[in-house]
Amino acid sequence: METADKATSASIERMLARLAHRLLELRTERGWTLEELERRTGVSHSTLWRFERGVTIPTTIFLAKVCNAYEYTVSDLFAEVENEETPASSGPVPSSTR
Repeated sequence: METADKATSASIERMLARLAHRLLELRTERGWTLEELERRTGVSHSTLWRFERGVTIPTTIFLAKVCNAYEYTVSDLFAEVENEETPASSGPVPSSTR
């Protein structure tokens, strides 16, 4: 049973890493700063930063607000995340995207 739990935890961690990566990609694809996304969503830029880096697990409310700003559905976001490969690097994000 312990091995199955570890595999499930690893799978969830990979999915959350892909979600964080995709959230960052969506913002940078639009050329938006964290402050711009904050203006559009009402979510503080520090909270946005933590979600984009996978430091905090996003809530459903957060995902709905961000998806609305990107003109996405939460379903579309998760479909992309499920089909995306895990980012090659989880290293620091360049400061130009902050």
